[in-house]
Amino acid sequence: MEYVLRGQGQFFQTRSLDANFVHHVGAAAEYISKLAARGKFDLVIMGTHGHHFIPGIVLGSVAMKVLSLCSTPVILVR
Repeated sequence: MEYVLRGQGQFFQTRSLDANFVHHVGAAAEYISKLAARGKFDLVIMGTHGHHFIPGIVLGSVAMKVLSLCSTPVILVR
């Protein structure tokens, strides 16, 4: 996982942006929302695949759950 995130970290670092990269095995939505609250994050940015038969209306279940659980603002990127 470190190898995958290394390039992302360099992208933010060269632009003097503070970013946290975390990987976790388990209930993703609950973990993301608790981590954002505990870390007092300004923003959560998530990617979503949107693989569903009704594009644009239904997002992935993890993304929807994060939106419902998270008190931190969330941006979803498709």
